[in-house]
Amino acid sequence: MKNSVQEVVPKSKATFEQVINSMAARYDMTQREVEILNLLVRQYSNPEIAEKTNITRNTVKFHLKNIYGKLGLVSRQDVIRKVLDLL
Repeated sequence: MKNSVQEVVPKSKATFEQVINSMAARYDMTQREVEILNLLVRQYSNPEIAEKTNITRNTVKFHLKNIYGKLGLVSRQDVIRKVLDLL
């Protein structure tokens, strides 16, 4: 069962942003990967990410694959857990 956005996004937006920015620097993420990571942890679907960023679904998948690889993870849930663990 999917968590609600309130359960995933912490109360302190600044702290959340700091974690994402720290991960981006540590794992050498592109600006687009950071943008997609932000949407991923807010539980946007691939089609929603594509629409929000004005890229194709296949391009979203490409970026997600790169994000997973850089983080050494294999799923959206793993990425969300990693972000939450760093809060």
